[in-house]
This record gives sequence, structure tokens and C-alpha cells, in this order.
Amino acid sequence: MSWISQKSELDKHDRELLRFSEAKNEVFRIRKHEEDREGCLHAGEEHCIEELHLRYEDEWGLWIHRFEGPSVTHSYPAAEDDGPAEQRAEVSSGINLIMGGKTSSLSRMPFSENTFSELMRKLKIHRSIVRAINRNTSCTFSRIILPLDDKISCPRSIVYTCRTAESWEDDMALSVTFFPDTLTTNAIWFGCNFEERSINGYNLTDSVIITSRLREFDGEVFHPMMLPTIFAEFERDRHINLVRKSNTQFVQKMIDIESRNDTYYGIQQIQREIRRSMEKQSPPPSRTSSFFNGMKGRVGSFLSGKTISTSSTFNSSVGTETLRPESNEEDEEDDETCAMLWIKISHLKNGLENWKTQLRKMFDHTQELEDIDFGMSRNTPTEVWTSRRDGLKECGGRIRERLRDLIDEYDDFIRECDHIMEGMSLATQLDLNHIGRKDARLNENISRSSLAVAETAQRDGSLMKSIAILGMIYLPATFVCTFFSMGFFQWRGQGDGTTTVSPDLWVFGLSAAAFTLLTVGVFLACTMRGNRMRAKLHIV
Repeated sequence: MSWISQKSELDKHDRELLRFSEAKNEVFRIRKHEEDREGCLHAGEEHCIEELHLRYEDEWGLWIHRFEGPSVTHSYPAAEDDGPAEQRAEVSSGINLIMGGKTSSLSRMPFSENTFSELMRKLKIHRSIVRAINRNTSCTFSRIILPLDDKISCPRSIVYTCRTAESWEDDMALSVTFFPDTLTTNAIWFGCNFEERSINGYNLTDSVIITSRLREFDGEVFHPMMLPTIFAEFERDRHINLVRKSNTQFVQKMIDIESRNDTYYGIQQIQREIRRSMEKQSPPPSRTSSFFNGMKGRVGSFLSGKTISTSSTFNSSVGTETLRPESNEEDEEDDETCAMLWIKISHLKNGLENWKTQLRKMFDHTQELEDIDFGMSRNTPTEVWTSRRDGLKECGGRIRERLRDLIDEYDDFIRECDHIMEGMSLATQLDLNHIGRKDARLNENISRSSLAVAETAQRDGSLMKSIAILGMIYLPATFVCTFFSMGFFQWRGQGDGTTTVSPDLWVFGLSAAAFTLLTVGVFLACTMRGNRMRAKLHIV
């Protein structure tokens, strides 16, 4: 609705914002008479209640043709004398409500384009509802007070436009036009769900809930804010379900994190106890040792949630590896992280705040209606005018109390969202701690693997050093032996039939010892020099 123009008729641009397809709809008309209030609440009374199910354009055409729209003329002519009280006409009010069926989107009307245009024209529905439906990102409640306009045959009226946010499922829209001179309310409710759902043990539809509340109303006249208040109660039901669902998700997230931590600490404690007991016993490798190692593997696999086959249950190789608490199930991420849950709850809280603002506007408007005498013309008998005003004030008091209760409930919902969001900080911290512990366990496993590799390399280095020293001791003697056994040397006392130990044997021993000492000395010198060089580099 533009503040520049208060034009109420649809134009071409408004129609371009909508899509049209015929769907199931319901029409509900109810009228209350002052002289026979109880009788008019029964379906059998003529002109009191009408309930129809319409879908196709020809059906709507017949109904629109029979419908009597509001007149620009007043219900009572101007008169200086109120006349006798018994001669005054009866005071009555009525509601003509069209409940449009739920479609894929509110911008898709459940009528044909011609039917929608005729309904808007006949019921004097304001074009602002089209703009409200198109602006689906936020909720809204607006009111427009239109004066009498004889040029376009438009009676004095008050227009209400309500829209819930499309951020969640089952969003709705409502357009209400109230004519204070006749106490008649015309309205179109968009997005009604005609599918039955269980509510307090009963299978009900949205239309049944709306019409039952209108039937059970025991006030004198229908207040113009009655339908917007029922609309607010529907939105309250939608919001409370969202808050409860978010709270349940948050509590479940906390339980999952806490259970995950308890499981981790329990496994670690049992691992330490089993490891200490096994270190104290230190049995030699035997069938008994294999049995205990297998049992250790079974306990570890049970605590970590793993299942191992029977053939590997008593295998000693399962020992320490099976005690790892890591499992594929624990490594899987949750369907909804803490961050996403926080974003959803934060968005929900903003939606609650926005709708609470609209409720305050409704609450303030109920007082505004009383201040302007509900827009009723004084051109009616005083008795009738007073009766109407008192009836509207009495009903307005009920509505004001209900709106105040709704505002208080929304304060509770918002505090609940604040509680959840504050708890999300704790949940996020616990989740981060869990991730840190998983990283620490991974680093610990990597460190253990690196230590095992280093120890193995150290043992291999010691073994190679022993082999090298052994080679340095035996290689010089072997070289000397091979050298003196060549044919270049002729030793004395090697005649035929004689066995003589050469008196020059000392040459072999001396040469072997000299070469061995020389080889070992060169090796030690090179090693010490390398150590000194590394020590200098380390100090620097």
C-alpha cells in the first residue's frame, strides 16, 4: 500500500504479481441479530449461517451473483428525534468470510483471475493484500481507515491487512474490510489448510477451527478485529511449535555431546586400567596371554561400539589396536551442526520479535477504534448507535485481553529462544573441546607411531654400527692373511715332507694389528669430528 495513493481497486501491475489456479475453497457467512441471538447461532436459521464449498469459476459466478455487497447508504436515515425505542430497527452484524485453499505459495491464488477480480470488487477487498503477499520476507499488520466516497460507491470502511512470514511452512494472509455503518465484515483468508490434523485428540482443519470459533462467539456484535485476532492465534500456534522443536533439537544436541564425552572418558579409563593390569602381570607368550589379549580386544571393541568376528576375538594381534575408541560412527558429522541450529534459532527469535511488534499494533488499534467510536456514523438513532458501540466495546475488551496474553506469551517464547542461544555457546564449546580431544588423540597416535619408527631406526643403526665395527676388526687381518698367502713370497722351511712354523709369524700379527688400529682410528676420528661439527652448529 502506497502512502501517496489510497486507491483500493486492483490494477494491471497487481495482477502481474499473482498466479491463478482453481483449487478448493470454502465460504462461510454468519449473521447475529439482537432480537434472537441464540437462534442465529444454529445452522437451521435462515440468513444466519451459510457454509459452502466452491472451486470452479461457474460455481463462484453463481455465488457472486447472489451476494449482496455493501451499500453506500446508511442503515438509518438522519433524524432529529430518535423516536420510541420499540420502533427502532434491530441491531445486527455479520461476517462474510472466504477461506482460500492452501497452494504451493500464497502468490498463487486458488481462484481464476476473473473470479479473484470479482471477489475483490464485490467484497470491497483492498488491493494492499496483493502487496503484502508479494512481500513475503516479513510479517505485517496494517490498517487503513477509508472515508465515505459516493463517487465510486464505496462506503465508509476500515481495512486490515495481515501477513505471516514465509520463512516457515504454513504461512497465511488475511484481508478484512469492516463497514461500520452496517457492522458487516468481508474477508478473504489465504492459505487455509483443508487437510485434517490431530489437535487435542480431534481431527480438525483450519476452516473448522475458524468457523467453530465464530459460531461459539456469544457477544452482541462481531468486532472488526475478531478475524485478525483469530489470525494471530493461528500464528501463535505455528510459532510455539517451532520454538518447541528448536528446544528439543538443542536438548538432544546437548545430550549427544555429553554422551559422546562420557563414552570417551569411560573408554579411556578402562583402557588405562587394563593396560596397567597387563603391565603388572607381563606373562610370557602363551595361550593364556593370547586369551587375555583377545578379551582385551573384545572389551575395547564393545566400548567403542565396534563388532568383531568370532574368528578374530581370541587373536592376540587384536590386542592394543582394538582398544582404539575411534569408530566410523563417531567420525560421522551430525545432521545439523551447532552453528546451523544457532542460525535457525536466531532467525526464529527475530521472527517472534517482528510478530510481537505486529501484536502491539493490533493492541493499540483496539483502543484507537474506541477513540473514534469504531468509525460509526452519527446518522443513526441514539439507541441503536449506543447499543452498537457498547457491544463493540465489550467485544473489544475481550480482544484486548487476548492480545495482551499473546504478547506475554511471545515474551516467554523470546526468553526461551534467548535461553537456547545462550546454551548454544556451551554446546559449541563442548563440541570444540570434543574436536580438540579428537585432534589430541590423533596427534598422540602419530607421536606414538613416530616414536616406534625412531626406536626401530635406532635399533637398526646400532646393529649396523656393530656390523661395521666387527668388519673393521676382521677385515685388516683377512687382508694381511690374503696378502702374505700370495705366490710372491717364499717362506723358509717349506721343503718337501717338512712342517715348519715360520719364525716370521710375528710379521702377520703385527701387520694385522697395525691395519686394524689404523682403520678403527680413522673411523673414530671421522665420527668425533662429525660430532664436534654438529655440536658447534647446534650451539650457534
